[in-house]
Amino acid sequence: ASIGGTTLNNAVNLGAGSALTLGGTNDLGLGGIISGGGSLAQTGTGTTSLTGPNTYTGGTTLSAGGLSVGSNTALGTGTLGVSGAGGALSASTANLLLANAVDLGAGSALNLGGAFDFGLNGIISGAGSVVQSGSGTTTLGGANAYTGGTTLNSGGLSVGSNTALGSGALNVTGNGTLSASVNGTTLGNAVTLGGGATLGLNGANDLGLSGTISGSGGLAQTGAGTTTLTGTNTYDGGTTLSGGGLMAGNGSALGSGALNVTGAGGSLGTNVGGTTLGNAVNLGAGATLTVGGANDLGLGGAISGSGNLSVTGPSTTTL
Repeated sequence: ASIGGTTLNNAVNLGAGSALTLGGTNDLGLGGIISGGGSLAQTGTGTTSLTGPNTYTGGTTLSAGGLSVGSNTALGTGTLGVSGAGGALSASTANLLLANAVDLGAGSALNLGGAFDFGLNGIISGAGSVVQSGSGTTTLGGANAYTGGTTLNSGGLSVGSNTALGSGALNVTGNGTLSASVNGTTLGNAVTLGGGATLGLNGANDLGLSGTISGSGGLAQTGAGTTTLTGTNTYDGGTTLSGGGLMAGNGSALGSGALNVTGAGGSLGTNVGGTTLGNAVNLGAGATLTVGGANDLGLGGAISGSGNLSVTGPSTTTL
């Protein structure tokens, strides 16, 4: 487009073997239905908005700029291939769900941003990475196999399978959230919490984190679900509990920082009987830490503050 923001509503037919290259610096909208056996290639620095119920089968390549989708089939039925430095993918309306497979080329990054929540249900593979920014939440529902890692700058990630984040580490650089769209999902990824960063665990479903959590940032359990931490964790930014529950699988599950119980508080237990946590515990005004469950738990750190401690059975809690 020679004028930024131009939208064309014409139908587009991509002949078999052909490619339509979207190479401009200005934003462009394609509102008509895109069909045929050809492909699209986003190479320019602008953002192309695809809003039609498209049926083209040749796939889509993203190597620069951005793609904004306005329907569940905006990218047709083929694979989204991310190459070069990669580019951005966002939704122009809430709660869209793309079924396309995604192939992340080595060295490329798929930047997920924008204000609207959307989902990627196709399998994400390849050596590239995923970066979550913006204020929306992206749900990754596939049994993903990408190896380049995931960066969480802002907004949220919701996971629907045990391999939703591939096999690489989750690097948290800002204040983002992580939740499970399927109850009981357990991620094995290592997690690095950057300085000043907080990973908010805000979901209604139970979530497990079995990889090692390291770094100088913190965790914040705010959702109604229970998060089970079973890694030999070393993060030192502390843990905040203001809703739901935390389940510790070993004595270092909460890292080395304090457990700060705020708001209404929440529950703390263990899935391994005899576990002892050495963390200091601060009970904020009006907050209640409920300790109990089926397995015995020890709290070896100093407990301070004006909040409440409630011990329930049938297990024994050692203070």
